[in-house]
Amino acid sequence: MPELSVHPENCAHQRVTHSHCDACVKACPSKAWTLHDDGLNFDSDRCDSCGLCVVVCPHQALALPAPIPIIVQDRTREALIACERASQKLANDDSTRLDRTTSGVVPCLHALTPFLILQWIKKYRVSAIRLTSGDCASCARYPQKTIQTQWALVASRLIDKGQTLPKLVPTALTTWQALANSTVSPDPRRRRFLGHLFPSLPSLPIDNASTSVDTEELNSGRKQLVRALSDMTDAQKVHPFRPLWTVVLDSSKCNWCMACFSLCPQNALRIAPIQDQDQELVKLDLHLCTGCGLCQDVCDTHALQVFEPDLTMPTVATSFLLEIKSCKSCKIDYRVVFRNSTNITNTSAHQGLCPTCQRGRPLHRQRVIQPDIENDTKGSPYQAKITGIDV
Repeated sequence: MPELSVHPENCAHQRVTHSHCDACVKACPSKAWTLHDDGLNFDSDRCDSCGLCVVVCPHQALALPAPIPIIVQDRTREALIACERASQKLANDDSTRLDRTTSGVVPCLHALTPFLILQWIKKYRVSAIRLTSGDCASCARYPQKTIQTQWALVASRLIDKGQTLPKLVPTALTTWQALANSTVSPDPRRRRFLGHLFPSLPSLPIDNASTSVDTEELNSGRKQLVRALSDMTDAQKVHPFRPLWTVVLDSSKCNWCMACFSLCPQNALRIAPIQDQDQELVKLDLHLCTGCGLCQDVCDTHALQVFEPDLTMPTVATSFLLEIKSCKSCKIDYRVVFRNSTNITNTSAHQGLCPTCQRGRPLHRQRVIQPDIENDTKGSPYQAKITGIDV
């Protein structure tokens, strides 16, 4: 059984002390992952390497060896992939399983990822991907979001850009076995002939350096996925694809500390200074967002919300014009939404104070007190002012 690879340096809990990320915990059917106050705990004895935690990890901190499909070629070129529990459907026997160590068999079909499918399309130029499942409805591994649902979200965006894509075809085990057993080494001359027959099969512009189709490791592939989708738009990015993830920034709650902008690993949150003015334009480039949620974790005013992919995306504000002010108390620069900005949702006065001073920096030495035991002769509390404190 392949062992799960863990890259802790990528995990949200290594990057943000109080991260709320529990994707792996929710996805694991064998309860190998648990979340505690001091972080995540992994019980390798419970893990059966199903891969469901791998595909949901937004930070690509988990990995397994990448599965290899069976490629069959007759009049069309197709990829075959089956769940190891597909045979249980016929035999009605929990002990009957396909061998997951062989090509074309995976522990769970829903542990495939949209980017892996894009890799197969590019490498094998298939016209269909045949999926053979077990009894998903009664399986403990059955996830909330299936591979069909995940792929539909990506495919809809590619179809918007005029891409012709293979379909995911449900296939009975008997058909899958017959096709797999008929596999032979294709004649190179026939391969060239089929290439002329099906010129419309997509050749996807995926960066070979960072998203090789020969990768030996399977992770969620979110970073590579958004990069590949971006590459499929025109060179000027005039008509970009509909973003997969949505980030809503509530300017009425935000204190513009910019922690989220500093932490975003994809540079999806960007700051653009305006030359010769005490202003900045902050932008949310949702096409780069991988939905990792670090921005939401680090925001102590709860001004950010990250929403999972959907077939439609709500209209949200993606740019804010800010003024740079100097705090009249501590003299530190801070930011507020420009008073004429159309995106401002809260016009409450900041009174010339930065967010920290607004929370209550001690402005008067009389507020700093300590008990004076020597002069407390009547048994009632007596407090003397501390002197010599400058603010």
